[in-house]
Amino acid sequence: MASPGDTPHEATTRSTLSRELERKSVHLVAMVIPLGCSYLPRSVMMPILLGLSVVMLAIEFARLENKRFAHVFSRFFGSVVREHESFSFTGSTFVLVGSLCTYYLFDRHVAAAALSFLILGDSAAAIVGKTFGSFRLFGKSFEGFIANVVVSWLIGIAFVQPGLAAYGALTAAIVEFLPIPLDDNLRIPLVAGGVMTLLG
Repeated sequence: MASPGDTPHEATTRSTLSRELERKSVHLVAMVIPLGCSYLPRSVMMPILLGLSVVMLAIEFARLENKRFAHVFSRFFGSVVREHESFSFTGSTFVLVGSLCTYYLFDRHVAAAALSFLILGDSAAAIVGKTFGSFRLFGKSFEGFIANVVVSWLIGIAFVQPGLAAYGALTAAIVEFLPIPLDDNLRIPLVAGGVMTLLG
């Protein structure tokens, strides 16, 4: 919410940050996924991820094809849906599909680390970048990049060795920073997981 003394630019920045915090608070709930990947057996976690992915894809297709369903969906989740997601899959669906692919392809602890980079590292980059970002390239801030690396490494060492977490964290931050067409909810965990698997 804007303060009475805010300039138009400050009000816009505050509003943008508020919406980003709201989106990322929903994003943080997804930390149950890397925790599940690390601590639950594959025979339990794989069906859960597959089932959730199928359900989300069904919801997405219904939302995109049925205007009445889209209206109901917007009433409940419109505040955390980005403008471009109104006409395409939401980030939440890509998170689930990315989690399923990452967990299927890599060791469960590597997958947990890679997914935590996506969830916490990417969130740190967005929040720090919008709050303190000054030097920008590709629409991203250097401050957000550093925050991404630090937060990703700190959470990564809960799942893998510190050195491996460092390589993965740096990879995840670089992949998030670069303007690669593939959705970052897919590219971050898959590339970071692949690098950690090669170096592990």
